Amino acid sequence: MFYRRIAISTLILGMAGLIFSSVALTSRTSSQEYPEYIMGPGDLIEIAVWHHPELEKTMRIRPDGRVSFPLVKDIHAAGNTPLALMHEIEKRLAKYLKEPEVSVIVMEYKSKNILVLGEVKNPGLYQYEGDMSAFEAIAKAGGYNKHAQLNSIFVVESARSSEPKFFIADMHKAIRYGDITQDVKLRPDDLIFVPKNFVGNFGDAMDFFFARIRPVAATYYIINDQY
Repeated sequence: MFYRRIAISTLILGMAGLIFSSVALTSRTSSQEYPEYIMGPGDLIEIAVWHHPELEKTMRIRPDGRVSFPLVKDIHAAGNTPLALMHEIEKRLAKYLKEPEVSVIVMEYKSKNILVLGEVKNPGLYQYEGDMSAFEAIAKAGGYNKHAQLNSIFVVESARSSEPKFFIADMHKAIRYGDITQDVKLRPDDLIFVPKNFVGNFGDAMDFFFARIRPVAATYYIINDQY
């Protein structure tokens, strides 16, 4: 395992020096709308019922994707949004309570990760947190190296899927000029690549991602999936 991690780091350092060329990518801004969070095993959630403090409970979603709650017993939480789970619990509680009002809040996002690669101190997988930004992800990876090109951060949405989407974030503007629109909000499973050279025009970004970045990313995912 130790030697495997060394090999991964070596590959990442090699990747960081590459320059992309040709087709321009779009920007993802912090003002974009994102789908509601999909919960998964390991997430810590709080379920409360208005005017019924005895029914307030904080619990972690089990490996089977379920949680246990008074009156409704076992209920499937993984794969649902907090809003969907809220409606399902309200529906079940309606057999016992008059017009129950339920809230479901995710306290810890344990089931989702983001991957930070390139010119950062500690490349690797990090736990996704609600309302997480690109700058926060880079900070979790120990911060950027002195040769990092911050005005062209490469963000890959749904990096593990067969149809990832590619974006550019200008962290230089966010840090120097306070342009918070450039400190983009992340989604679970995003990949952030901090380059060593300027990333402006991209020549066949899909081919580059699948041929060079994704193989390194896949190694991190495989190691993570073993635990």
